[in-house]
Amino acid sequence: MIVVRIIFPFSLAAAQIAPLVAGAGCKAKPQAQAGPSSQPFGGVDVRTQVYSEEKPLHVQQSSVAVTQGPTPLVYLFDLPATVRVVDLTSGSAILPATEILGRTIVRVDDRNGITIGQKNIIPGPLPAGHQYGIYSDPRTPNVLRRDVGPPGEVSPR
Repeated sequence: MIVVRIIFPFSLAAAQIAPLVAGAGCKAKPQAQAGPSSQPFGGVDVRTQVYSEEKPLHVQQSSVAVTQGPTPLVYLFDLPATVRVVDLTSGSAILPATEILGRTIVRVDDRNGITIGQKNIIPGPLPAGHQYGIYSDPRTPNVLRRDVGPPGEVSPR
């Protein structure tokens, strides 16, 4: 408790004195103001033009196991996705890559097979006692995209 009582007042004093000491020997230089003719972003006037840049990222994208284990398996995909279902026990893909809409439930169970939404895609029965995995595959290119321009305008893609 004594250490806190000693350190706290010193830190307050140092915080109050630091701006005074830093500005004592230096004269502040006026900063250039961005005027109407300035071009702050790579020589592009961002008030009238849109600057767009894409760079490929060198990071390998891979599938993600959203859920795995024994049946029944259920997963709700909030966004559109590419899904696969794999029998982890045998190592075989039961459902190849399939595009689904957002807000879709994917179910795997021994009796009914694989169901996406209300539609039974792979009818059951599935082998009892097997482990399964529901995977989400990447859907977008692996790029870094940057757009700069006036508010409300988006470059066409």
